[in-house]
Amino acid sequence: GGGGDVGAEGGGGDGDAEGGGGEGDADGGGGEGEAEGGGGVGEAEGGGGVGEAEGGGGEGEAKGGGGDGEAEGGGGDGEAEGGGGDGEAEGGGGDGEADGGGGAGEAEGGGGDGDVEGGGSDGDVEGGGGDGEADGGGGDGEAEGGGGDGDAEGGGGDGEAEGGGGDGEAEGGGGDGEADGGGGEGEAEGGGGDGEAEGGGGEGDADGGGGDGDADGGGGDGEADGGGGDGDSEGGGGDGDADGGGGDGDADGGGGDGEAEGGGGDGEAEGGGGDGEAEGGGGGEGGGGEGGGGDGGRDGGGVGGGGDGGGLGGDDGGGRGGNMTRLVKAKLPWSLVFSRSCVIFCSVSAVTLAASSSSVWPSSKMATERATISTLLACET
Repeated sequence: GGGGDVGAEGGGGDGDAEGGGGEGDADGGGGEGEAEGGGGVGEAEGGGGVGEAEGGGGEGEAKGGGGDGEAEGGGGDGEAEGGGGDGEAEGGGGDGEADGGGGAGEAEGGGGDGDVEGGGSDGDVEGGGGDGEADGGGGDGEAEGGGGDGDAEGGGGDGEAEGGGGDGEAEGGGGDGEADGGGGEGEAEGGGGDGEAEGGGGEGDADGGGGDGDADGGGGDGEADGGGGDGDSEGGGGDGDADGGGGDGDADGGGGDGEAEGGGGDGEAEGGGGDGEAEGGGGGEGGGGEGGGGDGGRDGGGVGGGGDGGGLGGDDGGGRGGNMTRLVKAKLPWSLVFSRSCVIFCSVSAVTLAASSSSVWPSSKMATERATISTLLACET
């Protein structure tokens, strides 16, 4: 279900509790004791509601909200962060200090803290189940996971995203677009993280808040990172064809690793691959130079990457000799080339004739010839 631990089923809770949260034998999206709720209306009970939707995580293909197997995220247990969990776990449900879809005490539900809506929680926040357009840990109808559907806020959401993921503008276990992760910020960790970070599962075929098996989702398992997200969202990986720390579209990497900036890269390197033919592509001064190829080879090469050069129009490229060569080739008309060739030919002929005739020519003619040759050479220079 949406979280919980041990044999728990539903949006959160613990023990044998069934429902969106709660404790003991309580059925419902939150509360304690005999408290009802969390499940909504009709035949709906607990964090999942009725129809195809089963608790925070659901069944069949539905992962998330709570997940299954060793999956951490929307539910999970131990130290797992995500849609639910227990102990210190933040997410869609859980108990103790856990922030999630129901729970008790200071729990803030699947969405985070403040005025955000979530899978359960308390105060003015919507959650724990509800009905119709109600925001919360379960809802009814086709709603899957900790929170409901449409614009509903809560631990899960709908569409193809199960459990702690959500969709649209929904706040909760993960979500996408502008959605704010499973826990938000402050004390709440949850599926997404903090700040502007989106994550916690994503959408499409994403596996909600936590996913299944070793899948990384709303909170991930062990040291695993999730975050997900899509579109322009910044996060651990993105979606579509983008795998891991790079994202897609205008997404800003997944942070990289070490001191690295960007989706790839390492060390102090900026870029980590660049964008299309754009500048970057790794590099750095030295190893490929600033630009490392750049845009159509124009702004590439850079300092250390083959001298002063390879730059736009060759201005900085291949050395300054290369510059001059380029300018000469660009500006010499054929007539000037022909006239210079003639001058060179005449000079060589004159020198050859003078050398072969020096024994019979008077010294005065030799001096005249030498002066002529010197003049021609000076003109050529």
